[in-house]
Amino acid sequence: MQEEQRRLVAIMFTDMVGYSSLTQKNEKIALELLEEHRRILRPIFSEFNGKEIKTIGDAFLVCFDNTLDAVHCAIKIQSALYEYNRASPETIQIKVRIGIHLGDVVMRGGDLYGDGVNIASRIQSVADSGGVTISEDVYRQVQNKVEAKFTRMGRGELKNIAIEMGIYKVSPLPTSWIQDISERALFFLQQKRTRNIALASVLSLCAIWLIVAIIPQSSPEQEIQARIEKIKSEKKRPRLNIVVADFANETSDKRFMRLHDRITKLFIATLEQSDTFTVMPKSEMRQVLRQLKREKEKYITESVAREICVATNTPVFVIGSVKKFGRTFTVDVRAFDVKESTPIITVVEEAKAMDSIPSTVGHLVSAIRKELELQALEILQHDSNADSIVVAK
Repeated sequence: MQEEQRRLVAIMFTDMVGYSSLTQKNEKIALELLEEHRRILRPIFSEFNGKEIKTIGDAFLVCFDNTLDAVHCAIKIQSALYEYNRASPETIQIKVRIGIHLGDVVMRGGDLYGDGVNIASRIQSVADSGGVTISEDVYRQVQNKVEAKFTRMGRGELKNIAIEMGIYKVSPLPTSWIQDISERALFFLQQKRTRNIALASVLSLCAIWLIVAIIPQSSPEQEIQARIEKIKSEKKRPRLNIVVADFANETSDKRFMRLHDRITKLFIATLEQSDTFTVMPKSEMRQVLRQLKREKEKYITESVAREICVATNTPVFVIGSVKKFGRTFTVDVRAFDVKESTPIITVVEEAKAMDSIPSTVGHLVSAIRKELELQALEILQHDSNADSIVVAK
C-alpha cells in the first residue's frame, strides 16, 4: 500500500493555448513547440523550488511549498515566454495560461489528489492567453509581498466546484522613472572608483528626486486632463488609426446576444468621439477581408482584427469581452499594439447583472479612450510606417 501524506501546498496548473488545434493543422510543429515550451518552463520551476508532479499532454501540474514562490515563478514564466514570442513569428509563438491555488492535498505515489488540484485546474482555465490567475486564498498570502498588480475578476462558481471562489488576475508592474533613477544612482554610488563628474551627476539626480518628492503634485485626473488638452491644442496633430473588433461573449449565455449589437455600437461610438484617433468603419474592414479572401468571417475577432491591422498598416486595435463567474459578470476592454502580443492598455470592471453590462462597457471604453489619447503621439512616433498617420484638417 502506497504511503499517503497530507500537505498544504501551492498548486500550479499551466496549459498551452491553442495546442490542440495546432496539432490538427501541423502535428510536427505542434510537437516541436511542446518540447520548446517544456525546455523553457522546467528550469524556471526549479529556480523557484517548484516540484513537477506530472505533465498532462501540453499541461504541467507543479506544487510549491509556499505561494510566494509559486506567484514569482508564474510571473517569470510569462516574462520568459513574452521575450521568446517577441523574437518568433506569430504562427510559432508559445502562449500559456497559468492558474494557482493554495489547497490541502493528498500526496501519494508522486501524485497529488484532492479538491485543491481540481480548483487550480479550473482557475487556470479562466486565465487570459499569456495570463496568470490566482485564487483568493493565494491573494491573501501574497498581497503587498509581490511587485505585481492584482485585479479582482469576480467571485463565483467554477465548473464542477461546489464552493464559490474569488479569482484575481496577476499583472507585472512597470518600473517608475523615479525608481529607475534611484537604482541607477545607487549603483554608481557603490562603485569604488567613482569619478568626480559621475558623483556630481548622481548628487544632481538625487536633488531632482527630492524636489519632485517635496513639491506638491497635481492629482492624476488633473495630469490626464492637462495632457489631453495639450494634444487637442495643437493646430496640426497626427491621428492614430485604430481597428475595433466585435465584443466577445465568453459567458456561454445566449441572453447576451440580444445586447451584442447595442454594445458594439456603443463601443465604436464612444471611441469615435475622440479628436485624436480615427476608427476604421465596418464597411472598410469588410472590404479588406474581401481582399484577404476572408469575406466569410462573421465576426471581427482578435485574430481577424490583427490581420486587418497588418494589411492596412494600422498600429492599434481594441477588443472587449465579457466573462461570467457565478452571478457576476466581468467586463474587460483591451488595446493592442499590433506589433506586440500583450495589451498596452487593459481596463476591467464587474457588472452585477446582464442589463448593467452596457453601462459598464460605456465606463470602460471612455477610460480606454482617454488612455489611448494620452499614448497616441508616442505610438505614432514609434511607428515606422507613415501610412498609419493622418493629419487632422
